[in-house]
Parts: sequence; C-alpha cells; structure tokens
Amino acid sequence: DGLRTKPFIYIDGVNEHDAIGFELHTAHLDNDTLLDLIITSPYAQPHGYDQPQQGAVWIFLSSDFMNKQQIPDRQITINNASFTLFGESAKSKFGYSLQIIPPSCISHITSSPVLLISAPANQGKLYLFVIESQPRLIMTLQGVQNNDHFGQSFSIQPDKCWLAVGSPTQSIDWYGAVDIIPLNNLFNKNKLHLDRSDRSILISIHGDRIFERLGHSVQWTPQGDLVISAPLGKGKLLPLQLEKSEGYVYIVPANRIPSRPDPKIHYISTMSSIIYVAHNRLNRFGSQMNVLSSTSVSYLVISSPFTDMYDDVRLPGMLYVQQLK
Repeated sequence: DGLRTKPFIYIDGVNEHDAIGFELHTAHLDNDTLLDLIITSPYAQPHGYDQPQQGAVWIFLSSDFMNKQQIPDRQITINNASFTLFGESAKSKFGYSLQIIPPSCISHITSSPVLLISAPANQGKLYLFVIESQPRLIMTLQGVQNNDHFGQSFSIQPDKCWLAVGSPTQSIDWYGAVDIIPLNNLFNKNKLHLDRSDRSILISIHGDRIFERLGHSVQWTPQGDLVISAPLGKGKLLPLQLEKSEGYVYIVPANRIPSRPDPKIHYISTMSSIIYVAHNRLNRFGSQMNVLSSTSVSYLVISSPFTDMYDDVRLPGMLYVQQLK
C-alpha cells in the first residue's frame, strides 16, 4: 500500500535514557517471509531510573504482531519486544553497533541468523548471538587494553568473510587501529570467550597521526576495498593554535590486504592508496560513513558535522558524496 501518512505502529521507550533507535535494522530472523525489526540503545537502563546504563537490543518478530487487534491504538513499548538483550556490565555501551553476519559466513556453524553486537566502552567487546527459539550467546571477542574502544565500528566483507574492527583510541596518544579478522578462523577456535591472542588477525593497520582515532568508522566497498576514517588527527604534538586537527578518510585497496596472516604492524599511510580530506580543519570529517550501491555504481557518503563554509552560520555541517571506482 506504500507509506502511510501516519505511523502504522508506535514503539515507545519506557525508562529514562532508553533513547531507543540509536540503530535500526531489519532482517529475517525466523522462518517466515516477513522482515523483523531490531532496535538498539547503548544507554538503556534495564531496570529504570537510577540504575546502570548497560545498553540494550530489542528484537520485534513480525509474526508476534500479525494480529493487529493485539496492539491497542497501534501503540506498543519496548516491553512488548519478542526478545531483549542487555549488556553484561554498566556503561559498556552494548548495542552501539550491530550487523547481521552473512549466512554464507556461518553456514558451517548454524543455519540460524547470527547478530554481531558491540559494547565498545573501555577495552571494548563484541558479542555474537544466534537467534533460535531464544537468542543464544555463541562467542565474545574482547579488546586488549583499557580505552581501546574495540568494536566502536566494524564491517563484514561478505565474499571473503573478513571482519574489520576499529579500535579508535588504541595506544596512549589515540592513534587508533583496525584489525582484519577472518571469521572462519574465529569459529574454528571452539571457545566462547576470545581475546586478541585467539583472534588469528589477518593484518593490523595502525594510525600514524597523533590523536587521529583511526577506525572511528570502517566500511567495506563492493569491490573489496576497505574505507577507514580518522576524524581527528595532527602531525605533531603542538598546541591547537599552532596545528589544528584534521579529519582523514583512507581507502585501503583490496590488493594490499594479504590473504595470509601478517604479524607485522602496518601503518595507514603506506597501506592506503587514496586519502580524502575536507575543505577545512576542525571538521570531524569522517565521523560517519556509508557506502550506497546499485548494480552499476557505488558512492561513499562521508559526514563532516563541524564543517563551516559560511561566516553567518555556525557549524552547519556537510555531507560529501564520492563515486567509488
């Protein structure tokens, strides 16, 4: 029938800081033909006011709401979710990022959908839940050092089943890093909880500008190239009035990513073939990215929320759209 002029169903939060809708996803999570809804909030408090913000993921199966008469006034709350997943520790930001692992990457493990969910606060952690009759935790991956923020961003390359994970504040001066991890190697470990030594990292790419936060956002392109953002960064440790920070977006071509694990540390300046920079500095260029693709062309969309091109407008921000080759 097309989009309705008014919302068909309202879904409300119920607790302070629920802040539902930080991320929204649809996926086929059960054995019907209907798309199901996934809602995240890294700030949710499981038990309401004055409780720790553990973060939450709410799953609404469409099959549970087929009878519209069960929904008075077309309004429900997160308490009506089919499943609710809460973070395991306070202020972990569980639900900050979420993706559905491509079925081709997990078919040897399960035929059920698997969600990859991040909780990037402090050292950072990734959770893998298989959606069966109930969600079941099948694996966790944990960052190495405090304040790595491992998992703040991640992206899955579906053809090779490679997982790129950003740790934007890794190292004392927040150079940041991105690890590329073959998913098949993880599932071969037969362990529930993995750390860096268990990850079988294909390659680790490190930032080389101070405070640049490499890995703030990562995206694979349809061509298999890896796009990595670093929204802040300076060449030297100088006062802000002498050197302003500047956001970069790097493209690492597929042919520079090894097919076998390489234990050496690689730096983004040598791994990347293209570097995008915004019009001015102090812009947070690369804060968010997305790849938009059709059958014939792909575009990289980059946000620069602090870009200021006009004297009479304060921080209007800008989106950059770049065609990918």
